[in-house]
Amino acid sequence: MRNPSTSTHSASWQLGIPRKIVWRILRKCLKLHPYKVQLLHELKPNDILKCSDFAMRILNKINEDNCYLKNVIFSDEATFYVFGYVNCHKCRICGTESPRAVREKARSRTKMNVRCALVTDEIFENFFFRHQADSDQCYTSGHAVVLCLSSI
Repeated sequence: MRNPSTSTHSASWQLGIPRKIVWRILRKCLKLHPYKVQLLHELKPNDILKCSDFAMRILNKINEDNCYLKNVIFSDEATFYVFGYVNCHKCRICGTESPRAVREKARSRTKMNVRCALVTDEIFENFFFRHQADSDQCYTSGHAVVLCLSSI
C-alpha cells in the first residue's frame, strides 16, 4: 500500500480488512484526515485588480441608470466530459494538513459544452455543443438528452 492515490475501497480489498478499519488506521494511527479536492482557476496577481475595476464600473453604471442591468446579459458555459469523468464530490485526499497540491487528469476528446444566458428575469434557450475531433455540432436542450444517451 505505497501508492498515495489508492482509494480506501481498494486498500480494504487488497488488505482484506473492512473499510471502517482502513479509515480508523488513517485517522487514529497515521493521523491523516480527509480533505475535499477543490477545482480552482488559477488567479494571476493582476486578476484581483481587474475584478475590482469591473465591479466599480458596474456599480457606477447602476448609479447612473437604475435600469442598466436590464441591458446586461449574464452567461456561463460548462464542459461535460463523457469519458474521463471525475466526481469531485466523493474524492478526498488524506493528509496531516490541508493539501495545496494540483492533481491533473487527461480529459477525453468526447465532451459537451452547455451554454446558458439570462437577462433580468428571462433565461435564454440552453445550447449544447458536441465536440469531436473533426466537427462541432449544436443542439437545443431537447436534442441534448438523446445526444448524451447515444454517446455513452
